[in-house]
Amino acid sequence: MLLVCAAAPALPASDRLTQGQAAELLLAYDAAHADCAGRLAAVRRLNAADGAER
Repeated sequence: MLLVCAAAPALPASDRLTQGQAAELLLAYDAAHADCAGRLAAVRRLNAADGAER
């Protein structure tokens, strides 16, 4: 099974971010991580219901 997660956002070209830009970037990374963690948990639940993790 292929696990497809939300893509993490690309880092901005500038090495200086405003506080707002840094906050948006952190929220986007958090959302991508939560999406992937949720999908992985669902796969594990499905595998457990099917017998055992693969």
